[in-house]
Amino acid sequence: MDARRRLRNGLDEAARRAAWRLDRPPVKPRQVIVDITDRCFFRCITCDKWRTHHTPPELTTDEWRDALARLHAWLGSFHLSISGGEPLLRKDLLDIIAAASARDCTTNLMSNGWLVDDAMATGLVRAGLGNLTLSLNGFRPETHDLTRGVAGSYARLMAGIEAFNRARGGRQPAPTLSLNGILSGHNAGEIPDLVRWARTAGVDAVAVQPLVDVANYQPYSQPARTFTAGWEGDNPLWGGEAGQFARVLDTLIDLRRAGYPVLNTPRQLELMKGYFDAPGAPPAGRCHVGVNNFLIDPYGGVRLCYTMDVVGDIRADAPAAIWWSAAAARVRAGIRSCRMGCWLLNCNYRGTLREQAADALRGRR
Repeated sequence: MDARRRLRNGLDEAARRAAWRLDRPPVKPRQVIVDITDRCFFRCITCDKWRTHHTPPELTTDEWRDALARLHAWLGSFHLSISGGEPLLRKDLLDIIAAASARDCTTNLMSNGWLVDDAMATGLVRAGLGNLTLSLNGFRPETHDLTRGVAGSYARLMAGIEAFNRARGGRQPAPTLSLNGILSGHNAGEIPDLVRWARTAGVDAVAVQPLVDVANYQPYSQPARTFTAGWEGDNPLWGGEAGQFARVLDTLIDLRRAGYPVLNTPRQLELMKGYFDAPGAPPAGRCHVGVNNFLIDPYGGVRLCYTMDVVGDIRADAPAAIWWSAAAARVRAGIRSCRMGCWLLNCNYRGTLREQAADALRGRR
């Protein structure tokens, strides 16, 4: 990272941390997240999106293209993260990725991997996808399949990894491939072996995030649920033996330092220890989604946080006006007092400037 870029990043980070307590932050969002559909054919224990069978009409292809164009006019090139539900259920997904790529935006797609065959993998690469993130919740088929509620999901994901590696082989620049796992008592003992395997399997990065209350993953068409103290006692995936989470997180820190493809920073992994010790305690850090993320739901609603109120409509309102609106200010105030554990999720967590610089240097090596 050159001196000019370090200075620019440092000034931006200082502005964001100062903006955390302001109603009208003097910064633009770092990333745009589009949850492109609520629909999904899995039956995950960690998510309730699949429980809804009737949803409002989703944004059309042209409406997504228009939204991306207006965001680009405001932000310039930005990072676009696409998730769901299962995004690959959208027949126009490749067109939407291509529209973002044509505007020089970096793109990430989160998928369960079931639909990533050779044709889809080739289509994703040709559309200009920057990174494919596949959700893998264990190193053994039975561990992963239990969390997904669909037999054979592990085998289909592994086939998806192979298909994507074939599709991206030899391309310059090649898109990257990541794995993301939800860490719980159910799978904690397998995660270090998964990381060791990933380095030999053509996977560029592995990230973990803590199991959180299913209230974080509700269909946007349903009324939002709020944090429920003691939720972990009702989740069959939570429990693990005493000290297990700390040992596994320490191992992941050691693996990262040894050069294995662990995406989480040591500080984030350390913070997870406290979270697993007391998931209902006040967060040990600050949630910065209100000054970092611009989220669009499948129906055009704009949000700063998954579980909080809509602050605008991307079809009717200018993105900048939404970002600096009174409705957004009210949500930011709510974020400052929120006690939910989702601030540690990878789409929400914001590392320190030192972490960002270390990651940049690590990437150069």
